[in-house]
Amino acid sequence: NLLLNSLSPVPEQSQPKDNSVLAILAPVGTKLESIIPGNPNYFEFIAPGIMAMIVMTAVLTGLAASIAREKEQGTLDGILISPINRLAIILGKALAQAIRGLIQGAIVLLLAFLLFGVTIHGSLFLVASLLLLGIFSFVGLGILVSAVATEQETATQLLFMFQFPMLFLSGVFFPILMMPRFMQQIAHLIPLTYAINALRKVMVLGAGLPSVQTELLILFLFGAATLAVAVPVFKRVITK
Repeated sequence: NLLLNSLSPVPEQSQPKDNSVLAILAPVGTKLESIIPGNPNYFEFIAPGIMAMIVMTAVLTGLAASIAREKEQGTLDGILISPINRLAIILGKALAQAIRGLIQGAIVLLLAFLLFGVTIHGSLFLVASLLLLGIFSFVGLGILVSAVATEQETATQLLFMFQFPMLFLSGVFFPILMMPRFMQQIAHLIPLTYAINALRKVMVLGAGLPSVQTELLILFLFGAATLAVAVPVFKRVITK
């Protein structure tokens, strides 16, 4: 809340001279100076959101597209007739995408540090744990999409319907407090919102585990609920 409340229109004399930065900041009138220790800039504010968005998008796209591609090519049937539990197949693919997502998150974080001087004020282990739980919250959605989509192109189109609203409603580039009331209510239904809030608290404010317990619980419950629906649906679809 401290960080979100510290955002206000930039006085003309304090605006940065760099036009590329102005192009990013002007639409939301973001104030670079804040009361957070270490004077975090706008890039430190958006870095957690961009990292979370890239990781979750990669997991969603990778999982759904991978299964849809195998269904389209007919290779999934060969996997299903093998003496491997169907749940193990799903979990194996989800684990592969989780590892991929963590690697991409690490790359984004490294680039943010090298290019923009973004630093983590909290626990790196907690950041990784939040990313893993965020990935878990999206795995069920990816499995559901893959169950519905018969082709890779269909899966991509369905995912775009989810990802595009999330990009603007989850607080990646600006606080959700700046949105209209009804959009704020929608934002609180998106798990990415809670992943970003938690990452921002840890990375920018240096918060510990007690400060992000609510977000952790919501991400876990969302992931468990979607998996509870997605796995039976997927099993039913592939056995038809």
